[in-house]
Amino acid sequence: SVVTRFLNARPAKGEQRTDWRRRPLTEEQIDYALEDVRYLLPLFEALQRMLKRLHRLEWLDQEMQRWLAEVMDSRDRPRWRRVAGVGNLSPRSLAIVRELWMWRRNEAERRDVPPKRVLRDDLIVELAKRKSDNVDRIRAVRGIHQGMKPQMLADLADCVRRGMEASLDDIERESRDAMPSQLNLLGQFLTPALSSICRSANVATSLAGTATDVRDLIAYRLGFAGADDGEPPILAIGWRAELVGHLIEELLSSKKSIRIEDPLSEHPLAFDPVGGDDTTLEDD
Repeated sequence: SVVTRFLNARPAKGEQRTDWRRRPLTEEQIDYALEDVRYLLPLFEALQRMLKRLHRLEWLDQEMQRWLAEVMDSRDRPRWRRVAGVGNLSPRSLAIVRELWMWRRNEAERRDVPPKRVLRDDLIVELAKRKSDNVDRIRAVRGIHQGMKPQMLADLADCVRRGMEASLDDIERESRDAMPSQLNLLGQFLTPALSSICRSANVATSLAGTATDVRDLIAYRLGFAGADDGEPPILAIGWRAELVGHLIEELLSSKKSIRIEDPLSEHPLAFDPVGGDDTTLEDD
């Protein structure tokens, strides 16, 4: 759809169910594979022209730097909390999940196989729930291969034992004070402003932020306890602040007001300066 929209071309789809293991590849297969890269340079040039015209190349640079930082952080940070099914586990069980996940990652790298081929997520969760380092009980878990080597069973038992003895300081989350009830009300009132601004600016709302991001910004700007921990909220920095954050801040400080300009329009909301003075934010 992106290729069609920007280049008025339609990538071929004829080999979607082809068998890529057979050799030699046919001319049709090779041509279909080239579709993955054939339009990248023309797309890049078209998008660059559009962003330059909209004066948003700096926005793109900010977003790519943020994305790159997230990628690098994810490579360096253990992602054991993403094991499926850990949402309701106790801190002690989570400590066991962490040990099993670390062992699975190292074992998968050693054997050069996908991690879930070493030990599935559901088995990690089940072992964490049972909290037993008894090899016979581990072997009895449904899904554990009966032919599993004794050393591997011993490794799993060691993981459970380490999890049972581990400190929980970095696993137990600090309880936060409940946010004031007006925060949800303000969030529900101002979240449509986010959607309206994004539609007017031809920016995907899901890319700019969420209802939670709006509440985080409100809590941060109004100084609610616990809202200023760590980095500023995403709507308070970079292009998101330029597009959305500053306006929400002006609405909170009564420098701007919201009104329904045209209920039948695709952009029914209007944001007006209070008192007719608009010195704090330039209109798009």
